[in-house]
Amino acid sequence: MEKLNWKKRIEMAKKRGFFSYDDKEKSRHWNTCAVGEQFNIEDIEYITNEYYEYDIERLGLDFWIFVKNDQLSEAENCFKKIKK
Repeated sequence: MEKLNWKKRIEMAKKRGFFSYDDKEKSRHWNTCAVGEQFNIEDIEYITNEYYEYDIERLGLDFWIFVKNDQLSEAENCFKKIKK
């Protein structure tokens, strides 16, 4: 079975018009969310720049809220920021 990454999950959500229950559950946890997909969890824990750390946490929280509320374009835009 193919492991779904967030790019693929977003594409599938756009086709169906909403995020799946599994997407919503995965977006809640650091190890399966869009931020966790871009970083190793250990990397997030050792970031020393507080401003950067805040940005990552804020983007992760925003992404979760957008997925939870089926805000597809907002989630996609947030994902693009996370990838940067």
